[in-house]
Amino acid sequence: MQLYLIRHPQPLVDADVCYGSSNVDVVADSLANITEHLIEILPQGLPVYTSPLLRCMVLAKQLAARLNCAAPSADVRLQELHFGAWEMQRWGDIPYAEVDAWAADIPNYCPGGGESLVQMAQRVLDFRADVMDRGQDSIVVCHAGSMRLLLASQHRTDAVGVAQWAAEQPLHPAWGELQRLMLGT
Repeated sequence: MQLYLIRHPQPLVDADVCYGSSNVDVVADSLANITEHLIEILPQGLPVYTSPLLRCMVLAKQLAARLNCAAPSADVRLQELHFGAWEMQRWGDIPYAEVDAWAADIPNYCPGGGESLVQMAQRVLDFRADVMDRGQDSIVVCHAGSMRLLLASQHRTDAVGVAQWAAEQPLHPAWGELQRLMLGT
């Protein structure tokens, strides 16, 4: 079984802002270009799962309509890491000591009092298990963090291991990037 993991289009927010699980719109040109590219390479008629955040949902809806898929299923387990008080703050305005504390323990630290990467990994692993139970190739529109964790699940099985593996990898998917994940092999 294969998951087609797709990162959302470029968000309509300054590059130096921590937007995590905030609901921000996308750059219209980015959405149009990514949609046109993906409909040429994705299979038709697959289930589409998406983070409920707008930057994922708009792409998921367009892909579903253009690929003759059912309406996308929004799943909160695919949302990006919640950065608590850091949400929508400029990275330069977040105290260096807090950023350093996060960098020292990325899997377990709760940036801005939000959630840890281990907590996010557990919800992403729960999503993965449910999709595997359905046993059908699927399109998943999500975030860089969700993609990293799903890809890490090929190498580790528990939330701590998945979070650690993901934190150590230099994977930075581009806007609209497609990664294929084989499950059950």
